[in-house]
Amino acid sequence: MNKPKSDEQPAAPQSLPAPKVESSPKAVGLPRRFRDTVFTSRTLITPHGESLVVIKGVVTADTSDQYEFLQSHPDLEPAPE
Repeated sequence: MNKPKSDEQPAAPQSLPAPKVESSPKAVGLPRRFRDTVFTSRTLITPHGESLVVIKGVVTADTSDQYEFLQSHPDLEPAPE
Protein backbone atom coordinates (compact mmCIF):
# COMPACT_ATOMS: atom_id res chain seq x y z
CA MET A 1 0.00 0.00 0.00
CA ASN A 2 1.39 3.40 -0.95
CA LYS A 3 1.51 6.06 1.68
CA PRO A 4 1.39 9.72 0.65
CA LYS A 5 4.61 11.61 1.04
CA SER A 6 4.63 14.22 3.74
CA ASP A 7 4.32 17.07 1.21
CA GLU A 8 1.40 15.42 -0.68
CA GLN A 9 -2.24 15.77 0.28
CA PRO A 10 -4.19 12.50 0.50
CA ALA A 11 -6.81 12.10 -2.19
CA ALA A 12 -10.22 13.45 -1.25
CA PRO A 13 -12.76 10.66 -0.70
CA GLN A 14 -15.05 10.24 -3.69
CA SER A 15 -18.73 10.60 -3.10
CA LEU A 16 -20.85 7.53 -3.67
CA PRO A 17 -23.32 7.59 -6.55
CA ALA A 18 -26.88 8.36 -5.58
CA PRO A 19 -28.94 5.20 -5.07
CA LYS A 20 -31.43 4.39 -7.78
CA VAL A 21 -34.99 4.96 -6.73
CA GLU A 22 -37.42 2.52 -8.26
CA SER A 23 -40.81 3.91 -9.07
CA SER A 24 -43.55 2.34 -7.06
CA PRO A 25 -46.46 0.70 -8.85
CA LYS A 26 -48.70 3.48 -7.55
CA ALA A 27 -46.70 5.89 -9.72
CA VAL A 28 -48.10 4.20 -12.84
CA GLY A 29 -51.63 4.53 -11.55
CA LEU A 30 -53.79 1.74 -10.22
CA PRO A 31 -55.87 -0.15 -11.19
CA ARG A 32 -53.86 -1.67 -14.06
CA ARG A 33 -55.07 -4.30 -16.51
CA PHE A 34 -53.07 -7.26 -17.81
CA ARG A 35 -53.78 -9.57 -20.73
CA ASP A 36 -53.46 -13.31 -20.14
CA THR A 37 -51.63 -14.75 -23.15
CA VAL A 38 -52.50 -18.38 -22.31
CA PHE A 39 -55.98 -18.59 -20.79
CA THR A 40 -59.21 -16.64 -21.31
CA SER A 41 -60.52 -17.63 -17.90
CA ARG A 42 -58.77 -18.80 -14.73
CA THR A 43 -58.10 -17.81 -11.12
CA LEU A 44 -54.62 -16.72 -10.04
CA ILE A 45 -53.59 -16.89 -6.38
CA THR A 46 -51.02 -14.35 -5.18
CA PRO A 47 -48.31 -15.22 -2.61
CA HIS A 48 -50.46 -13.33 -0.07
CA GLY A 49 -53.43 -15.63 -0.76
CA GLU A 50 -55.50 -13.17 -2.79
CA SER A 51 -57.55 -14.49 -5.72
CA LEU A 52 -57.36 -12.66 -9.04
CA VAL A 53 -59.87 -13.74 -11.67
CA VAL A 54 -59.05 -13.69 -15.39
CA ILE A 55 -62.20 -12.93 -17.38
CA LYS A 56 -62.14 -12.80 -21.18
CA GLY A 57 -58.34 -12.91 -21.04
CA VAL A 58 -58.02 -9.82 -18.79
CA VAL A 59 -57.16 -9.46 -15.10
CA THR A 60 -56.95 -6.25 -13.06
CA ALA A 61 -54.50 -5.26 -10.30
CA ASP A 62 -56.09 -3.03 -7.67
CA THR A 63 -53.18 -2.94 -5.18
CA SER A 64 -49.42 -2.61 -5.47
CA ASP A 65 -48.96 -6.24 -4.30
CA GLN A 66 -51.30 -7.47 -7.02
CA TYR A 67 -49.53 -5.30 -9.58
CA GLU A 68 -46.11 -6.72 -8.66
CA PHE A 69 -47.49 -10.28 -8.86
CA LEU A 70 -49.10 -9.76 -12.27
CA GLN A 71 -46.09 -7.84 -13.61
CA SER A 72 -43.79 -10.77 -12.78
CA HIS A 73 -46.13 -13.51 -14.09
CA PRO A 74 -44.73 -15.10 -17.28
CA ASP A 75 -48.16 -15.57 -18.93
CA LEU A 76 -49.29 -11.96 -18.52
CA GLU A 77 -48.52 -8.72 -20.32
CA PRO A 78 -49.75 -5.19 -19.70
CA ALA A 79 -53.00 -4.61 -21.57
CA PRO A 80 -53.23 -1.61 -23.88
CA GLU A 81 -55.12 1.19 -22.16
